[in-house]
Amino acid sequence: MPTATTPPARLLELACTGVLCALLLVPFAHGQTITIDEARNQGVGADVTVEGTVTRAFGDFVRFQDGSGPTGASGLVVRQTSGDFHDAVQDGTITQGTKLQASGTLSQFPESRGGILQINEGDLDDYTVKDQGDPPAPQDVTLADLRTSDRDYESELVRVTSLDFLNPQGTFGADVSYPVLDTADASTLAGSTLTFRVQDSGETQIVGESIPVGSFDYTGVVGRFNSQAQLIPVQSSDVQPVRSFGVGRPFAQAEEGSGTVEVDVKAFATESGDDVSVTATVGTGSTADAGDVG
Repeated sequence: MPTATTPPARLLELACTGVLCALLLVPFAHGQTITIDEARNQGVGADVTVEGTVTRAFGDFVRFQDGSGPTGASGLVVRQTSGDFHDAVQDGTITQGTKLQASGTLSQFPESRGGILQINEGDLDDYTVKDQGDPPAPQDVTLADLRTSDRDYESELVRVTSLDFLNPQGTFGADVSYPVLDTADASTLAGSTLTFRVQDSGETQIVGESIPVGSFDYTGVVGRFNSQAQLIPVQSSDVQPVRSFGVGRPFAQAEEGSGTVEVDVKAFATESGDDVSVTATVGTGSTADAGDVG
């Protein structure tokens, strides 16, 4: 059911009649709702009212976006560590797919290091939960897109496929940055990497999860630090390992006679009980028999 906070009262006027004066509390007046792209273009210090659909809500952070902006979307962060908005996140009132209206003052974090635009803490003047539906579909991008797009994808929901961690081992730690490589666009190693930033456990569910060995797909939001885009996982499901197979002997050839060839196949990124299939085929024109697959 839609909910709303009461706009905060602000001490704005001193009214006097004769020798008597009284302080008047005048409610905060919000401006007209604008697109998130228009709000972002106004920049730090702007008082804005925007609407969008929540893509990620966890801990103190909510990311939401609308259909404006150069990518076909535009996103923003609301952060609150305590208060009505924070409570609404904790009890599930604000979650993925929530249509949210928020009013407040824009700031940047970190302020001096090219960080994200947000409405932070007491800068949030008012919010309204307007409806509940499905989150928007993620935009398919490459790491190269994110590296060269300035702020275009900031706080938006994206999907990047065929990624690999460099030297993966163990589990994800809190407040740790991991370089990832886009294996589908690996023209050069340096030009194809991006930071995969795991925040503390109050901001993400991924702390303590196993780091994928082999390729994985990322579906999640984009952050920003030091004027560079980052992948910011929030949910455990933001990282999906891609099943792959390792072949012990990739091929064998017999010019004459007969014989058998054994090939060992190992499946990666699978869980116990998962079904895995292997198909053996013989090239056109060959007299060989594919034999049994066990």
